[in-house]
Amino acid sequence: MNEEQILLASVIAGLIARMLCTDVSLEESQALQVWAQELTDNQRLIEELENPDMLNLQVIDFHKFNKEEKLNRIQQRLFGN
Repeated sequence: MNEEQILLASVIAGLIARMLCTDVSLEESQALQVWAQELTDNQRLIEELENPDMLNLQVIDFHKFNKEEKLNRIQQRLFGN
């Protein structure tokens, strides 16, 4: 990912966060629409984030993630411990 792509991703992430938490301006809304239309995955992401049921499932999955277990597995694969 180059610097320009990182900057764009940061701007889009900020717009999505504002969209979910507050109202966005017309200009911001249009920028999100343009971005969403670029790729099907972009549109799908917006739809999933706007859907409270999908978002709730993602939060549940996030809380189920066991960081220590995953790190131990990686360590075992890398170092055989």
